[in-house]
Amino acid sequence: MSLPLAGATLAWLGSSVSGAAVVYGLLRGLRDAAQAAREVSDNPAMQYVYTGRRDEVGNLTFAIQTLRAQLRTVLGRIRESACKVTRESADLNRIVAEMAGNMDLQRREVDMVATAMEEMSSSIRDVAQNAANASSSTEQTRDRASAGQVAVDCAIANTRRMADGISRATQTIASLQDDSEAIGAVLGVIRDIADQTNLLALNAAIEAARAGDQGRGFAVVADEVRKLASRTQDSTAEIQAMIERLQTSAGNAVQAMGSSCDQVEESVRSAQQVSEHLQQICVQVASLDDMGRSIATAAEQQSSVSQEISRNIHRIGETAAALADGSRSTREVGEHVSRQAADLESLIRRFRA
Repeated sequence: MSLPLAGATLAWLGSSVSGAAVVYGLLRGLRDAAQAAREVSDNPAMQYVYTGRRDEVGNLTFAIQTLRAQLRTVLGRIRESACKVTRESADLNRIVAEMAGNMDLQRREVDMVATAMEEMSSSIRDVAQNAANASSSTEQTRDRASAGQVAVDCAIANTRRMADGISRATQTIASLQDDSEAIGAVLGVIRDIADQTNLLALNAAIEAARAGDQGRGFAVVADEVRKLASRTQDSTAEIQAMIERLQTSAGNAVQAMGSSCDQVEESVRSAQQVSEHLQQICVQVASLDDMGRSIATAAEQQSSVSQEISRNIHRIGETAAALADGSRSTREVGEHVSRQAADLESLIRRFRA
């Protein structure tokens, strides 16, 4: 055999061996794939129905068809889940948007409430200050009312002393009136004596005239006695007139003092009523002072409570702001999830295509 033929023969043998090795490897891989296909779907009847073969190629083809069907089912479920996630993400975004709007509204309302609480706290502080000022003014009023009561009591005492003095003066004037009446009675006696003396002097003058020259001296004496009696009568009349005027004045003075005593007594009673009213005012002012102090204390406590409430409201506002920020972040996450679901659905459509 020539060398070229031997070389060709060896080359053919080598290629045959190599081809046999390749075919053996393919057949072995096909058997392994068929075995794996049987593990995936071991249903010869369905295999023959769908492929028309009962060999390893039929097993592999049926397994591929089964995997495609299962994959199609899984992809359908994934698509449904992606659509559901998209819808639920949209609902979540809507709910989060509403919640964010509500949180913003709540934060604004909380800010308004905080402002109102600060104003109320300021008003309460003003009330406390005014109550304290009112308590101080009430205390001053009570002191002045007490001083007024002391002054009224002094006025009552002075009025009573004046009433006692008027009463004593009335008694003195009444006694003077009695004495003037007694003097009037004495003057009446003197006037009667003067009348009798005048009458006797007249009779003596008549008798002296009858006696002539012997009775001339007695007539002169009788005339002087008559003149003296006449002057006594005139003086008695003047004194009587003065006594009557004095009695009239004394009577008027007694009446005036009696009226003054009545007025003084009325003034004393009025002053006593004023004193009683001042005492009641002092009691009421003291009660108002206590009430003012209680109001001031309560207002200060309310101011402290309102300040604490204001601080709590500020914290609530900060929490609401944080929740609003969180809701916006949640909305952004929901939008991101929605986009991811849309991308997943698009990929599924592309894969199925």
